[in-house]
Amino acid sequence: IGSATISGLPDFLDEDGVKIDIDNTQIILSLNSDMTVPGIVKGTINYVRDGQNGTIELNEDIIVKASAQRSKTTRICICRKKDGVANAAEFDQIIEQNNLKDLFYPSLVSSISFNASAKADDSKESTFELGRDYTIKPKYEVNAPLAFGEDAKIIYTETFNDWNKDVKDIDIKEGGYLLLTAKVENRVPVFLNVSASALDLNGKEMGSDVNIEITGEVEASKDGTTPTSSEISIKLTPKKGALKRIDGLKLTISGSAKSENGNTSVVGIPLNAKHHSLVAKDIAIKLVGTVTVDLN
Repeated sequence: IGSATISGLPDFLDEDGVKIDIDNTQIILSLNSDMTVPGIVKGTINYVRDGQNGTIELNEDIIVKASAQRSKTTRICICRKKDGVANAAEFDQIIEQNNLKDLFYPSLVSSISFNASAKADDSKESTFELGRDYTIKPKYEVNAPLAFGEDAKIIYTETFNDWNKDVKDIDIKEGGYLLLTAKVENRVPVFLNVSASALDLNGKEMGSDVNIEITGEVEASKDGTTPTSSEISIKLTPKKGALKRIDGLKLTISGSAKSENGNTSVVGIPLNAKHHSLVAKDIAIKLVGTVTVDLN
């Protein structure tokens, strides 16, 4: 009874390692019927992910209201969590279907279609007009606000470069290091962790030539409104001569509903660019150890 193609996604949802777990995916189905007897609809959701077909059978039959004189519309919400449907009174039937998670996890499907077979409820008596065609006209939409489920994980990569002009004449003796610290104020309902690698003038990762240690996790806002404050430190320890070749950093930021430091999780709060913010404060860079400068 229809299909939808999924495209135009944000770049960060295509990163390796991303896992999409939408807390309460909803399929809103509207069935307009002029039948004078209730109808019974059996539904199947078909999807395609990475060229492979998948199927979700509905847990319940859909009951379509009878129409005495004119068409009536039956509204159905198929969702992961009944108690998460804010406008429940607007629907004639709510079907809880936890395996709707399969449409997005571990990665987003490329297309979705809804197949249905309908028949009259033969347990009910009714009068039909001979020679008249009766129809059930369907319409549906997929509602999936970006509110994380517990298994969700997004990954974003950012590169900072053009540092070499400031460090090319500087070296640091063995045991010395650079230490960057910051306090992060987070109103986003997502836990954030950072990994990093140093880049040389050719944009290649420098590997063991620069050891990087990152301490701290950015704590998620519990309600998407109240900010948390977390301390983060990045320690760069270059081997002899490596500091002169550094041109920047590649940061990989992973966001998840569950903390990597325990069992704490924040789920079900839609991400909102207008209300959620992340601010780094009190940023400081400290050089620890003996520095030599080439003045030639």
